[in-house]
Amino acid sequence: MKIFLFVLISLNVFIYAFNTHIDAAGQQSAAEIYKLAGIQNKDQVLVWDRLFDQRIWLKSRLELARSGGCPDILIFSSSTLGGIDETNFPNQHFLNGWMGAPTIEDLEALTQIIDLGNCHHMEIWLGMDPWFFNVNAKSDRWSSVLGDFVAYQMAHGSVLVAAKGYLTFWSRFKDRLSFVTTRESLLYFLNHRHDGEHPDQPHLDQPRLVQAGGAVDGLCAAATADLYLRSHDGHFFGCPRFALSPKEISHLATTYLQRNTHSMNQWDQVNPDTLKRLDTALELLRAKGAKIILIAPPYHPVTYASLYANAHVRGLLEQLDTALSELAGRNGGQYVNLRNPGVVRCTDDEFEDSHHSSPVCLGKVVKAIVAKSASDH
Repeated sequence: MKIFLFVLISLNVFIYAFNTHIDAAGQQSAAEIYKLAGIQNKDQVLVWDRLFDQRIWLKSRLELARSGGCPDILIFSSSTLGGIDETNFPNQHFLNGWMGAPTIEDLEALTQIIDLGNCHHMEIWLGMDPWFFNVNAKSDRWSSVLGDFVAYQMAHGSVLVAAKGYLTFWSRFKDRLSFVTTRESLLYFLNHRHDGEHPDQPHLDQPRLVQAGGAVDGLCAAATADLYLRSHDGHFFGCPRFALSPKEISHLATTYLQRNTHSMNQWDQVNPDTLKRLDTALELLRAKGAKIILIAPPYHPVTYASLYANAHVRGLLEQLDTALSELAGRNGGQYVNLRNPGVVRCTDDEFEDSHHSSPVCLGKVVKAIVAKSASDH
């Protein structure tokens, strides 16, 4: 029995240490990312082969803006709006603050950062994906801005909710022992075990800033897997040679619900607690002079059709649309519902998967939002 326990404990210690060392999700990159985001210039791209901490990138850029250079337009969204770049706003200072799997906790932390800053009268575009309101689509990534979240709760929310925030440490500990994390770590190790052995092959052991253009092209050409690339304006892009084929995109779009993507098959209700907390955050942002635009990003046409063919999902989406329209109106903002790609005439070949629009489609999305915003003046 003692031998069994020793082997079991040793195995768990090894798995925890291995996953922590590989850090496939980039959870330990906060300090380095904060520093790099603060010095990143317009001609540089932040590059890593791991998913670096997007929240800390945004926190750094907004805290840097306290001394000047506040954005006129700020996006807070998942990656569904993460490809929008500054070329769509030639006469305005634009910042894309997208992040992976954002939650209401992220928005509350962002509200706290804005509240402490000098950035008034921004136009804030909030991407409202359905999974933002699905309690079964869980994410603890917001814990990297735990301090800002707790400060927000102490000032505008609940001491009890603030205290619950510290439970994420236990969740992250369990995550580093999970099968999914271990599988990702092993895949990363196998894909990158020979990195750096050849002069023309990049070895990205740390996130780094590289010159846009040729330097990024060179890294992409030599990479063994897609890289995470974030420009100075915040938008992300990938290495073209790792883009999905039309057949692969079609498969993802067709099987979106079947694969339970974003836990959509487990979406029980439009979470009332999220709606209530969103209302509070919007009220605070409005008090800082912000103009709020809530946005439902488009789905791939096939994915959209499958969602609305499902009576349960369709009912929840319609309920969500009503709630968001009311929230926006109550806080002096607007709700721009572009979930149906036909509204902006985005076609099948203008999507990168089941829910990420290509730059062409995103350009149409921006025009629709700007037109809606202008109509309110």
